[in-house]
Amino acid sequence: MSEVHASSQANPENRRHELMTRIAGCQEYADANNHAAVFITMTTPSRFHRLKKRGHYWIENPAFDGSCPRDAHAWLSLNWSRFRSWADRHGLDYYGLRVVEPHQDGTPHWHGVFFMPLDQTGPFIKALQHYQCQQDSAELYDASGKPKHKAMKARFDAKLLDGTEGGAVAYLAKYISKNVDGFGLDDLTDSDNRKAKLQDTVKNVTAWSRQFCFRQFQFQKTPSATVWRELRRIQDKQEYCLFEKARRAADMGFFSAYFDYMGGHRLPQSLRPIKPRTKARENKYGETIHHIIGLEGSGLVVLTHETEWKLVKKPAVKQEASQDGGSRRPWSSGNNYTPAEKPTRQQQIISNFLLQCELDRCGPPEYEEFFST
Repeated sequence: MSEVHASSQANPENRRHELMTRIAGCQEYADANNHAAVFITMTTPSRFHRLKKRGHYWIENPAFDGSCPRDAHAWLSLNWSRFRSWADRHGLDYYGLRVVEPHQDGTPHWHGVFFMPLDQTGPFIKALQHYQCQQDSAELYDASGKPKHKAMKARFDAKLLDGTEGGAVAYLAKYISKNVDGFGLDDLTDSDNRKAKLQDTVKNVTAWSRQFCFRQFQFQKTPSATVWRELRRIQDKQEYCLFEKARRAADMGFFSAYFDYMGGHRLPQSLRPIKPRTKARENKYGETIHHIIGLEGSGLVVLTHETEWKLVKKPAVKQEASQDGGSRRPWSSGNNYTPAEKPTRQQQIISNFLLQCELDRCGPPEYEEFFST
């Protein structure tokens, strides 16, 4: 089992490697197509935050309305879905990665790096800012109607990356590492809590995301990661066609080439040339589910899950239990053992006296004299 865990995505190191490979491939694909990169930060209104910062301290937020982190994440998701619909209607071609992580009080906020043609960066930022500030906008303006620049920047911030600071990969490396396994974050502290080391907060962030069922990392408009992983499982060479080109790119870890072979950033997932092949089966609850058995594309069907594994009980367990003459496991948590009666105070005094006499080697005591006293 340890070998299976070490070679799967359940291993945080493997997960970090794949995320970095995919975002680096997006960066290479963007450079090849002269696309610009935009780094964004999206947060929720004050009513979602249980705490607020005053100086170096965190205090209770009087505007907090009792919302849970799941409500805050839903608020951000709603704004993003509205922006995404607008972008599709206006033909914006963007792709990239979104990361969700918690504030000090557990309220989620989003970071993201998105690539697009340079002439689309302006409409992208303006439209996303519009939908992000459309709701709960009262706290963004003062009594005279002037915008509070600090509050608006806290709600939404965008920065055009020019590559002088390492590009998108350098920006996201820290966010990926501190949300997966803390690699390379020695002696670095959290910006919200200087006493907390980033390596120590990884477990808390992981537990937080699992508690509220948050998808920490989500790629936008990039080829399927499932197809990428299934292609890497195929060891045999196929006919030299698009399928084989994509397989070689995945096998060598060239996500940018795989991105290109799968149709680029404009092609929707339903029209990608290679798709997973599924098979319907019934689970233990009687529900019909579809599990992946391979890939299909370019006229080829390649099976990657020919062996089906099942959990079965060991047949010899009952026989071994019947032959064993040892104690049996109790049927319930209760214990039917009847404890011995507790000795009386007089019996305890007599027992202690007899023991003391034996230790002092004074011989057997005179019982009549003892009882008479």
